[in-house]
Amino acid sequence: MLSSASALPAAPPLPDSAPRWRLRLLGGFELQRGAQRLDRLPSRAAEALLARLAMAPQRAHAREALIELLWPGVALDVGRNRLRQVLSTLKTVLEPRGDTTAAPAVLQANRLTLALLPQAIDCDVPRFEALVRQRHWVEAQSLYQGELLPGLMDEWIEDERRRLAALAERVAEQAVQQEAATGANAAPPTPWPAADGVAPLPNFLGRFIGADDHAARLQGLLQGHRLVTVLGPGGAGKTRLVVELAHALRQSAGTFSSALTGAAIGWEFDAVMFVSLVDCTDMPQADAALATALQPQGGGTGPKALRQLEAVLAGRRGLLLLDNLEPLGAAAGPWVQQLLGALPGLHVLATSRRALGVAGEQEFALPALRLPPPDADADSAAASPALALLLDRARAVRADVTLGPLNLGVMVALAHALEGWPLAIELAASRLRSMPPADLLQGLQGPGTAALTLLARPGAAHRHDSIERSIAASWQPLSAAARDLLCGLTVWRGPFSLQAARQLSPRPAHESWAALDELVAHSMLRLLGGHDETRRVALFQPVREFASAQMDAPAQRAWRARLRHWAVQWARALPPTPALASLREELPHLQAALESAAADAPQDPAAAEAAIELLTAWRRPADDVPLPTAALAQAEAAVAAAADPRRRGLGLSLLGPMWFRAGQAERALQAAQAGLAAEPQPGTARAGALHRLARVLWRSRHRVDEVQPLLAEARALEAAHPSPELRASLLALQAFVTNQGLRDPARGEALHAQALALWQALDRGHAVNDGLYNLAVCAANARRWQQALERAGPVADSARALGHARLLSQALNLLGNVHSGLRQWPQARERYLECIQVAWQQQLGFDLAYGLWNLPRALAHLKRPDDALQLAAFAALYWQRHFGELNPADQRQLLRLRRLAGAAWALEGDCDAKALQARADAQWQRGQSLTLAQAVTLALG
Repeated sequence: MLSSASALPAAPPLPDSAPRWRLRLLGGFELQRGAQRLDRLPSRAAEALLARLAMAPQRAHAREALIELLWPGVALDVGRNRLRQVLSTLKTVLEPRGDTTAAPAVLQANRLTLALLPQAIDCDVPRFEALVRQRHWVEAQSLYQGELLPGLMDEWIEDERRRLAALAERVAEQAVQQEAATGANAAPPTPWPAADGVAPLPNFLGRFIGADDHAARLQGLLQGHRLVTVLGPGGAGKTRLVVELAHALRQSAGTFSSALTGAAIGWEFDAVMFVSLVDCTDMPQADAALATALQPQGGGTGPKALRQLEAVLAGRRGLLLLDNLEPLGAAAGPWVQQLLGALPGLHVLATSRRALGVAGEQEFALPALRLPPPDADADSAAASPALALLLDRARAVRADVTLGPLNLGVMVALAHALEGWPLAIELAASRLRSMPPADLLQGLQGPGTAALTLLARPGAAHRHDSIERSIAASWQPLSAAARDLLCGLTVWRGPFSLQAARQLSPRPAHESWAALDELVAHSMLRLLGGHDETRRVALFQPVREFASAQMDAPAQRAWRARLRHWAVQWARALPPTPALASLREELPHLQAALESAAADAPQDPAAAEAAIELLTAWRRPADDVPLPTAALAQAEAAVAAAADPRRRGLGLSLLGPMWFRAGQAERALQAAQAGLAAEPQPGTARAGALHRLARVLWRSRHRVDEVQPLLAEARALEAAHPSPELRASLLALQAFVTNQGLRDPARGEALHAQALALWQALDRGHAVNDGLYNLAVCAANARRWQQALERAGPVADSARALGHARLLSQALNLLGNVHSGLRQWPQARERYLECIQVAWQQQLGFDLAYGLWNLPRALAHLKRPDDALQLAAFAALYWQRHFGELNPADQRQLLRLRRLAGAAWALEGDCDAKALQARADAQWQRGQSLTLAQAVTLALG
C-alpha cells in the first residue's frame, strides 16, 4: 500500500568534510570534486551507467538488468564483458590510484550487483525529487536546470527525461503560488496524493511454483521498457506471475518513503497498481475497472479514470499491472498507448493471450514449466517445476500422493504428457483424486479429444475449469486464415520449424507468414529454440485436439496429403552429409507422413506413391536415423496398396534393410525377396534390389553361396548402368564377404579402400566415416592391433562430435575388441559398456546386440563368470530371435566362454565337474529369462 509522503523530512545536509563527487545530470553532464571538473566521460555507456547508479544511490542494481538497459538485446556473455569494461573505466575516473585526496571508494560491486557507496556521490536528480516530496517548490525549481542528459537517446533515459520534465512543470506551477503567497495568508501547498484507496491485490491459495526466474527477468525488462506484455495461452500462469511480482513490488513501494531517511530502496516504482480486465469487453468497462481499482469506493470512467491515475502518480514513477487484456481485442493497444502518453512516469506490465501490437511494446512469452529429465531420480524429478506443481496440486485432493520408485516413471511420463502447461497440470491433478496416474496417462494419450475430456473439472463454471473452454476463448478472435492454418498444423507430430509450417500452407507465402505470426501473437503456437529458418514451434496437445476437431474429413485428408508432399520434398533436398540432429528432429513428422499414407492409400493412390518416394529418399539416412518399427509397419501397409507391382516391389525392397535394423530378420528377408521378384528387368533398379537382398542375407545368415551370385549379378548390372553410389555399396558388401566368408583379408581390405575412395568422391561424409571404420575392422581382423587402435580412435572421436550414434557404438565395440585382442580386459570392458550405453539410449538394437555379445568375454576374464554367462545366454538368444543364425565361430566363442567361467569357479574352490556344469546351466537359464532392459541393467551394473 502506498503511504503519504507529505510529512517527509528534508534530505540531510551534506557534511563539508565529506570527500564526495558532485554530479549534475539536469541540463547537461558535469562531474566535479574539488578543483577537478569533467563535462564528459570516455564513453556514452560510462555516462549512462553512472547516471543510473546515481539516480538511485541507495539501491543495489542487478548486473543483468543494467546490461539490458545499456545494450538492449545483447547476448548476455557479450553484455557482461562490456559491463566489466565500463565499470573499469568508471573506477579509473572515480577512484584514481595514488590520489590520496580521493574517497577510499565510490563503487561497490559483487558478482550479482553494482551500487554506489553511501554519501559517495551527490547527484542533482535525487535532490530534486527529495525537494519535490517536501513541497519545497522554489528550491526544486532552481535545481532543475534543464532536461535530463541532453544528447543521450537511450530509451530509459528518454522515459526518465519525460517524467522529470512533467514533474518540473508541476513544480513551476506550485513555485509561482508559493512565491506569490506570504506569511499566514499563504495557501497550503498542494498535498501529495495518498494512495490508501488503491484496490488490494488478489491472493491465491496454492503455492507459487516455477516462475522465480521469470519474475527476475520481468524486473529487468521493466527497468528498460515502459510497456511489457506477458504472453501465453489461457492458464499459462501469467496472472499468478504478475500478481506475485506486484506483491513484492508493493512491499518495496511501501518502504520507499522511508528510504529518504536512510532505509534501503527496494524498487524504483513509487506506486504499484493492479487492474483485472477479465470481464471487460469494451472501453467503458475497461475505464470503469481502472477507476475502481484506483478508488474502490467510487470510481469514474473515461477522462476521470485518467485523472485519478494522474493524481495517484503526480509525477512519480508508477507501475500499472493490466491483467487479461485480450477481451478488449484491438482496442487494448490504443488504450494502453493513451495511458502511457499522458503519464510519462507510468510503466505498464500487461498480461494477454495476444500481443498488443503497439510501438515500444516488449513481448515476454511465458515459457512452459521445465520438465524433469526422462531418466531423472526422484529428488531431481521432484525439483522440476512441472512435476513439483503436479505433486503439490495432487496432494491438495489426495494427501497420500508421493513420489517413489514404484510410480516415478509414470509420474515423470505424466508430467511430460502435460507439456509443462500449468492449467493442464492443475486440471490433471484434480483427476488424481480417483484416477491412478497410469490410467490418467493412458487416457491423455488416447485418440480423438481424450485430453480435452479429461482436462476439465465437473461443471466447468469458471473459464479455467476446462481446458477446452480456455482454448475456445483464444480460438474465437482468430482470423479465418489463422484458424485454417492452425487446423492444418495439427498434422505435425511434435515441434516443427516455422519454415516447414509455411511450406505446408497452400496460401501464398506472405499470407502464410501473416497467419503464422497471428497464431504466435495469440499464443496458439509455442515458440521454442532456433533462429530464423530453424526457429521451431509447437502445439500443446489439447490445442491440437481442439483444432483437429474443427476440420471435416476432406479437410483432414487434404492437410495429410500436404504433409506427405512436404516430407518427400524435404527428404529429397537433404545434402550429401546431413546433420544427424536435424534428421532426428524431423523423424516424428516422417512417421506421421507414413501413418497418414497408410490411412489414405486405400482411397488415394497418390498416398502409396508418396510413401514409396519417402522411403526412396530415406534409404541413405535409414541406417543412421532408423525409422521406428511402428513407422515401418505403416509404410509397409501403404506400399501394399500401390497399384503398380514394380513400384510396390521397390517399396518392399527398400523396407528390407530397414526391417533388419529394427530386429525383424525374417520380415526383412521376406520384404527384400518380394522386392527383387517384382523387378525382373535388368537395370539399376534390379541391381539395387539385388544389393538389398544380399545385404539382408549376409547379415542374417553369413552364407557365401547365397550372397555371391546376387552380388555378381548386381555388379554386372551396375557396370552396364553406372551408379557410383550403388557401386560403392556393392564394393563394401563384397569386401565383408571376401574378408569373413572367403577368408581373404588382403583382398577384402582392398575392396574397402575402393569403396572409401568412391564415398570420398561423392562427398558422402557419413559414408566416408563408415569406410574408415571398415578399414579399422580389417586391421583388427588381421590382428594388427596398434593400427586398429590408430584407425578406430579417430572414427569414434568424429562420430561423437557429429552425434553419429550408430557409428559411435560400432567404433566403441571395435575398440573393445582391440583391447580384448591385447588382453587389456579393464579397457575392453569400459569400451563395451560405452557401446551399450550409446546403443541403449538411441534404441539401436543391432548395435546393442553386438555390445552385449562381446562384453561377457571381458567379464569372464575379470572374474565375473556368473554375469558373463547370463549376458552371453541372453545375447545369443536375442540375436537368434531378431537378427538370424549363430555361425560356427559364434558357437565356438560360447564354448570358450563356458570354459572360462568354469576355470574362474574352480579358482574359487569349486572343482566338481557336475557342480560346475549345473552352475553353468543355471546361469545360462537365468540369462535366457532376462528382458532386454534387465540385461542392459546387468551389463551396466
